[in-house]
Amino acid sequence: MRLPKYSLSADRVRRLMRIHRVTIRELAKRLGVSQAIVRQAREKGVADTWTAIDWEQEIVGEYSAKLRAIVKQRRAAEAEAAEAFIARRSHAG
Repeated sequence: MRLPKYSLSADRVRRLMRIHRVTIRELAKRLGVSQAIVRQAREKGVADTWTAIDWEQEIVGEYSAKLRAIVKQRRAAEAEAAEAFIARRSHAG
């Protein structure tokens, strides 16, 4: 199963922050990161899927339907991969 990818472009980070009136300081506090990290995301975006999902949720305040679907698909795929790994290990030993 192919995992769905999700990322936030720098433009989207800035746009969401502006729309939802979230300051750099406030977002840094919500995420538990430095303000420099938030500034870097505003310049370069967020590429990692789980990180991008966390960032969007913290900016917006909730999961969108699209994010919920991506999370559900990724969790199912990761569980399937873990089960396959365990099955291979049990047959190898």
